[in-house]
Amino acid sequence: MLETNNIQMTINPKFKSLIPPLAEEEYRQLEANIIQHGCRDALTVWRGILIDGHNRLAICTEHNIEYRTQLIDLPDEEAVEDWMDANQLGRRNLTGDQASILRGRRYNRTKKAQGAPTGNTNASEIKEVKMTPLKTAETLGKQHGVSSSTIKRDGKKAQAVEALLVSDPEAAQAVLDGTRTLADLAKAAKAVVANEIRAQIAEQIAESPTSPTIVCADALSWLDTIKDASCDMLLTDPLYSTDVPDIRQYADSWLPKAWAKIKDTGRGYVFIGRYPEEIAAYIACCKDHGIPLEQLLIWTYNNTLGPKPLYSYFGNYQVVLYLLGPEAKSLDCDLLTELCCSQSLPHPARSVERVYQWQKPDDLIEAYIRHATEPGDMVIDPFAGSGTSLICASRLGRNSIGCEILPQVVAIAVGRGCVDGGAR
Repeated sequence: MLETNNIQMTINPKFKSLIPPLAEEEYRQLEANIIQHGCRDALTVWRGILIDGHNRLAICTEHNIEYRTQLIDLPDEEAVEDWMDANQLGRRNLTGDQASILRGRRYNRTKKAQGAPTGNTNASEIKEVKMTPLKTAETLGKQHGVSSSTIKRDGKKAQAVEALLVSDPEAAQAVLDGTRTLADLAKAAKAVVANEIRAQIAEQIAESPTSPTIVCADALSWLDTIKDASCDMLLTDPLYSTDVPDIRQYADSWLPKAWAKIKDTGRGYVFIGRYPEEIAAYIACCKDHGIPLEQLLIWTYNNTLGPKPLYSYFGNYQVVLYLLGPEAKSLDCDLLTELCCSQSLPHPARSVERVYQWQKPDDLIEAYIRHATEPGDMVIDPFAGSGTSLICASRLGRNSIGCEILPQVVAIAVGRGCVDGGAR
């Protein structure tokens, strides 16, 4: 064997745990290389403790291969840990999370005013190591070829893994080993929360159903029977510009009257077409009549594309006017994914649950109702069609009433569970 200075080495589990393990393929490649060429890199020892070369030592011991050692002089364990992290960053094939955690550990140690060793250690001799000044995100970023903001984010990732080692050691170790990513863990955690929330919603649906009522009537005449400022939510799907001769005149005829029925604490969700002239007409209507248009929401779908267009793009979306009363409470929504302006849900057109041409997806309608109202609130729909909005409101324990001008469509709504309020 080569000279080892008769060093008696021990392995410290804490130090060894800082080193990301080699994948099986990497280990076998290292083993083959050492068997063929010998152990060319010295093992590094601090105060009798091996701090670099654990895999090389295991391979050399198994195959009776000579190895060298080098001693390093560091002031304390924190300096050793920092040296080990810096060493791994410079010598290993790491996953993105593994590299982030190593950089983050180094950055977090700066809060304790610890430096890092510099220079290379010669084989079989003690190296006098000088400590650098306090490392900032900027200096570490330059050292590791990333931005200072990345280093700061890495610090948070390292802290998260440290906390995870306490709450879920198996998951944390999987990240450190490179077999799972932090993104996967975060996604799984969000899924757990989302499922819990959905379970609560399901309980709410089951506990307090109400009776949705639909009336066969013209929308304008029916709205005259509703008291002003008496309802909590307007949720409706009127005719589109393709079905009326003058979309602006049509919007002016019904929307101000319908919005007058909503309390100052209420909200409105109005489905309109995607056509530019229709969007412009409703925006102008809201402006001219003082209707508080807060946002344009988007419902997208990809399952009703139709023939390939020649000069335009597939119109696979619909606009929803989101109207916000001046005294409305904050949105009631714990699922952050539901708070995106754009929601992608399949169109019911090709669903077995489809019963009506203009039917909207239950999931979207229920989400809007949950966000905007509380159990016992009143939801109105002057263009109720087959009753989707009324039925969804009922399932969520809200009172609901609407009208539809076509008797045959009212019959569909009644068949789905609406109460027939008669003709007016």
